[in-house]
Order: sequence, then C-alpha cells, then structure tokens
Amino acid sequence: MKTILIIILLVCTGTAFSQTKLIFHKSHSGPRASFVETIDGNSSNFGVQREPDVNTAELDSVIYLTDTSAIMVTKVCPRYPLYHQLEEKQGLNSWHPGRDTVYFHPLFSKKHALDSIRMVISTEYFFRNDIDSTKFIGYDNAAADPQKVVKQPTEKNGNEVYLLLVFVIALLLFSMVPAGRWSQTAR
Repeated sequence: MKTILIIILLVCTGTAFSQTKLIFHKSHSGPRASFVETIDGNSSNFGVQREPDVNTAELDSVIYLTDTSAIMVTKVCPRYPLYHQLEEKQGLNSWHPGRDTVYFHPLFSKKHALDSIRMVISTEYFFRNDIDSTKFIGYDNAAADPQKVVKQPTEKNGNEVYLLLVFVIALLLFSMVPAGRWSQTAR
C-alpha cells in the first residue's frame, strides 16, 4: 500500500513541475519560427489561434454596426468547392460560410482607416480572395483623415476695460485718503 501511495505521489509531483511546450522548445534552442510547426493544436495551452488550414474561405464583405460589433460575410472560394465539401463531410472544417456577427473584434469593431484594415487582413488572415474586391460598408478613409481645426479669433469680452477702470478708481480713492501718522512724523 505504501509503494502505491509513493508512486502516485511521485507521478503527481512530476506533473506539478512540468513546463509548457513553449518553454521546453526555447530551452532546447529551438527557433521561434519552428515552434508553430512542432506544437499540436489539440493539447496546447495557448488558447485558440487562427487556423491556417481553413483555406477555402473568401471574405465577401464587412459591415460596420457599432463600436463593438460588425458583421463578416464569408463564402466558399469558387476555386475549391470540392475541397470544402470534402472537409465538411469529414468534419475537419470548423468554418462555415455565411454571416457572422463579431463582437469586440480588435480590427473590425473599432472604426479604423480602411487602408489599415485591408493591410492587416491581407497579411494576417487566410482568405483566398483579393482583399481589394472585399466590400467594407461603414468604413471610410475620409473618416480617418484628421479634420482641420479652424481657430476662430477670440472675442474680447471687455474685461480688460473693466479691470483698467477698477485700477484707476482704486488709485483715485487711495490718493484722496488723508495721510496717516507716518506722514506727519516724517515732516
């Protein structure tokens, strides 16, 4: 009984001191670029990542709704319809064509400049179509251009005149006050 408890304790202790796959890869001098190839997506502990194996998707349009939401309209790439059907049958594809409302998306939910959105989509997403053919509704380059601020001349509200008037009255009043004791002793 003691040996079984010791074995269970050793196994639990060994798993408690284990390290993540990224730390293991770095400690064995593996380049960071090859880490994505060595990690298996099913048991990794880094959250959901983009799926480069979804290669039949086309981004048809993006519709801006509010600061926190947008609608992405996707469709199957016409060059690979049979490949998409095969993935659907085998249950390999987690992506389905259609409309999808995205909330708090860092790229689509805020009103960014259209040029920067197109650049990010073309470099970081795996859509098959040319991004220039994608329609962006509600996104506008003109909205991202800085507005020219026209400074209007400040109107003088006459406070300077009142301040000068108060100063002159104060001088007149203090000049009329009779001299105190100090002025009589000085003579």
